[in-house]
Amino acid sequence: MSNISSLVGVDWYFGLAFNETDVDLQIDNIPLAATWAQEILGDSLLGLSVGNEPDLYVDHNHREAGYTVADYVSEYDATLASIIANGSLLDSSMFLGPSLCCEVAGFEFSDLLSAGWLDDNVDRLSAVTVQHYPTNNCQVNGNVINAQDIFSDFLNHTSAQALVGAYLADSATVQDKGKEYVMLEMNTASCGGFAGLSDSFGAAMWMTDYALQMAYGNFSAALMHVGGQNVYYNPFTPPSSNLSSTHQWTPGSVYYPTLVIAEAFGKSNNSRVVDLTPLAEVDANYIYHPVYGIYEDDALARMVLFNFIDDSTGASDLDVVINVQNQGSPSEVYVRYLQADTVSEQYDIYWANQTLGGSYAADGRLSGDQTTYQITCDQTANTCTIPVFAPSIALVFFSNDVLEESNVAADATSTYATSVVGSGDATVDAGSLETSNGGTGSKGGGTSKGNQTSGAGRVAVGAGWAVACLGVVSLLL
Repeated sequence: MSNISSLVGVDWYFGLAFNETDVDLQIDNIPLAATWAQEILGDSLLGLSVGNEPDLYVDHNHREAGYTVADYVSEYDATLASIIANGSLLDSSMFLGPSLCCEVAGFEFSDLLSAGWLDDNVDRLSAVTVQHYPTNNCQVNGNVINAQDIFSDFLNHTSAQALVGAYLADSATVQDKGKEYVMLEMNTASCGGFAGLSDSFGAAMWMTDYALQMAYGNFSAALMHVGGQNVYYNPFTPPSSNLSSTHQWTPGSVYYPTLVIAEAFGKSNNSRVVDLTPLAEVDANYIYHPVYGIYEDDALARMVLFNFIDDSTGASDLDVVINVQNQGSPSEVYVRYLQADTVSEQYDIYWANQTLGGSYAADGRLSGDQTTYQITCDQTANTCTIPVFAPSIALVFFSNDVLEESNVAADATSTYATSVVGSGDATVDAGSLETSNGGTGSKGGGTSKGNQTSGAGRVAVGAGWAVACLGVVSLLL
């Protein structure tokens, strides 16, 4: 892990054992693992995770029937006390929890608050964590969900709003304690996702919307779950055997949102994300046309415009007219698109005209010439008109300086086709897969340490909207 960090700058959340035997006996391995994780990973360690989905412990036979929030709080407190007393920690305020997932009655975040979990551990926590999947493909008790029956649920803004909205009340509570809130595990559907949905361009659009909505709700981070060879929601899947030649990896559609989001957030770590999506009385199709503004030092730096409509004929394309009232329109803006011909497309997906390739055909590098469109604005009318094709996402940069932040640095390390042959196979036990990928919980919150305002109020600052005509949306900012 440390070697990986030294090569590509990866940071880690490190999980500590919390099974019943280890907790009851307070074995030495837990504080030992915590100590070595801190010493070896150093600044690359973000937190030590203690416990995982305690609201499912009884259902998954990890605890006896009758296990309560009080039992969990007692175990958590005792485990942390043992680690701190018996380890040689460099930092005793790096713990994570509770990673609730599944909205189990009597085991929700409000129940943990009432039991004193947050107050008792606030000085030992680096972040409060949750986990959530909007649905599942676990087929428990023969309950089989047809992916095509629910695909449309992922193709509008309502999904992201509802998912994050369920966290906002708890978000304010955690923010008041000065702690970050982290979505420690998420993806399209637990138990590996769905073929034709989780690996589609529609899922990529949904993931982008969800990520931006979490940022608006003051989440500090979100971790996309990655599984084995038989998992549909992977952002990437390695070859099933020896890497005997190049271009044998399989890219997943949900990898592309990581590129869009990285460029949308920028490098300053000072950006503010605001949901500027109009209300229904302004745009009858607003759920298919989400809009986000990204502000740097109170100035609009970027916008992200969606068109979820699955129509490649051009009839559903949008012209979004942006009127930046408070800072004036620039002479031109720059636009990059995340595009595919249809929401069901799996591989022919392009970010700024570049793609990773198809199944067993990728080596991790984008191919094609990067395309950034320069659009001239009307400074007399103080407007910029941005085409948003159906289906696509447009990332708009409001200055060349902002665009340059998204370009590859001149001193960046070049990546070439691999010449190394690997060996060995990775396998995942089916039972472990079924029980390790979270549930469909929707309880929690999202905060970022240091933020002065919470996303709980859902306030879009300085934004007004009007629809000029069918296919043209006018934004007053």
